[in-house]
Amino acid sequence: MPKQTLFLGNAGNDGTGDTLRQAGQKINYNFDEIYSLVLLGLSGSGATLDSGWRDFVLNVLDSSEFVRYDQMVTAISTGTFGINARIDSIDGKLIVGSQWYVDLQSSLQIEGGVDSSFVLNAVAGAEQRLETLIEQDSNGFTILSQSIDSVSTKLDLIDAALGVRIGANTAAISTLSSSIIDSAGILAIQASAIDSLGADLIILRNVDSDIIQTTTVNANAINALNLTVYDDSTGLSSIASRVIALENGITVDINSDTIASIQSAVEENIGSRIDVNSDGIILVNQRVTTLEGEVQLIDSDFIVTVTGNAREALKTDIIASVDSGYAVLNTKLVELEAGLTLIDSDFIITTTAGARDALESSILLSVDSDISILNSKVVALEGALEISGRTDSDIISVTAAARDELRTNILYDADSGAITLLNEAVVTLEGSISTKASTGDVTTAVTNATSSLTALINSGDSNVTSVLNASITQLQGQLDLKPDNGDITTAVSNATTSLTSAITSGDSAVLYSVSQQITNLEASIGDDIATATSGLVTTATLNSTIDGLNIPDVSAKYFVNLDVNNHFAGFELNNNGVTSDFTLTASNFKFVTSTTQKSPFSISGDNVLLSNATVTGSIDVKSSATGERMEIKNNKIEIFDASNNVRVKLGFLG
Repeated sequence: MPKQTLFLGNAGNDGTGDTLRQAGQKINYNFDEIYSLVLLGLSGSGATLDSGWRDFVLNVLDSSEFVRYDQMVTAISTGTFGINARIDSIDGKLIVGSQWYVDLQSSLQIEGGVDSSFVLNAVAGAEQRLETLIEQDSNGFTILSQSIDSVSTKLDLIDAALGVRIGANTAAISTLSSSIIDSAGILAIQASAIDSLGADLIILRNVDSDIIQTTTVNANAINALNLTVYDDSTGLSSIASRVIALENGITVDINSDTIASIQSAVEENIGSRIDVNSDGIILVNQRVTTLEGEVQLIDSDFIVTVTGNAREALKTDIIASVDSGYAVLNTKLVELEAGLTLIDSDFIITTTAGARDALESSILLSVDSDISILNSKVVALEGALEISGRTDSDIISVTAAARDELRTNILYDADSGAITLLNEAVVTLEGSISTKASTGDVTTAVTNATSSLTALINSGDSNVTSVLNASITQLQGQLDLKPDNGDITTAVSNATTSLTSAITSGDSAVLYSVSQQITNLEASIGDDIATATSGLVTTATLNSTIDGLNIPDVSAKYFVNLDVNNHFAGFELNNNGVTSDFTLTASNFKFVTSTTQKSPFSISGDNVLLSNATVTGSIDVKSSATGERMEIKNNKIEIFDASNNVRVKLGFLG
């Protein structure tokens, strides 16, 4: 039956209230209701109140109140409902329990009136709780079930003739939980679901006459699911999880300074895990997403701060071991960041940005049938800028970087049927500017660039095989100038190019083939230096016979070497199919025409000097091939002696 309420009348002794009999009946009804429910809970159990039961109570309570005096209003309402039950045996620890509870509240308060300060305070709440618990020991069992719901709301408002203060809160909590633990040998099963939300709002405003403006707005949310299954010493586990967390914010202050700050964060974390042991099988699945943000604006000496973050990570690991065999790994990672800082008045700007992308995929199989397959991709980009002052005393520093890497890799050994195949591509670019003016001139500029492609095949067993392709490009630069009473002058520039292709096979039958192009250039100021190297090389060697024929070596070469401060110049040209050669290191050898430069030959120090010579037809010139001598033929000048006689002869003369 519903609760019976005694009616007290409209005023004291006005004769409108319940009679004494009516009041007595209502009181009896209420007590009968309570007693019947208590006894109902105990009936059929065979239990009595002194047989180990504790706290078995049914509480039913409600209250309400409404008061109004002039402009003041107060209203209160509450409700409580509870069931508790428990069996104890504490030292030997048997505890069995149950509980259910509902708690509700409401409240309203209004003060003030027209032309006076205004206060409103409003509260509402609700709560529900279900619990049950079983524990038994020596060391066994814990079983728990639980559900908690809670919502709450609150508002504080002061008007003070629209000077305004508002504070508002809200909350919501929901928790479900279920658990089995079988203690010392550890069997554990857990389950959980958690929801939690929150919100805050504070607004203070009295703008003007000592200006107060405070605005704070927040929001929170969490969603979490957990599961755990476990069996130990030590083996078996299965865990699944999900976390979502979101936060927000807005902050504006004036008299307590901060003017605008906005934050935000988002997180997602999903996981899954299986472990089965002794030492075998791990499986992990994972996903991580994180995003964050911040905006800050502060005026008067001006500050702006802007950042942003983002992260994504996916992961799969499968490992089945018994002493380390099998693995599969998949990973993806994306990370992006950015930033901006601006502070005015003495001017500072700082910005950075970054991006990273990494993919990986891998298979490993061993105990000892070695196999490894790897795929990878890395992209990384960065940037930065720093400026300070923006006058003739500026500091400026700028860097930038970029990186791109691709890789694929296959290896197989298994004692040794060796196979290796590698593919690679690397691109790297970097840069930098640094400058500082006026009272200390500093200029620094650096840049780098690298490009590299490689493809490699090795295969073994009884055959040795190797095929290599490579391309390397490398360019660098540097500039350092530092006057203002200091001495740094450095200027360097580099360039490298190399193409290579190689085939090698060994054992008794040698097969060898090389193709190559080399370019190397450098220039410098600071202790001078200039270098240039160029080359083309191609070579083939087969040291065996085919159809009874021996295949000779094959070679070709072209080269230029120049050096400056150690003074060197060069040339080399070779060909051996069979023999050609051209080698030149020069100080002066020229043919130039349209309309001429000459200078055939000049060497001094072991001589050869010849200039402006015309020879047609055959001639034979000797000065010595025994005795003191001069011979010029076609047709004849001779001078010999040191005893080979003829001591001058001109013109044929027989």
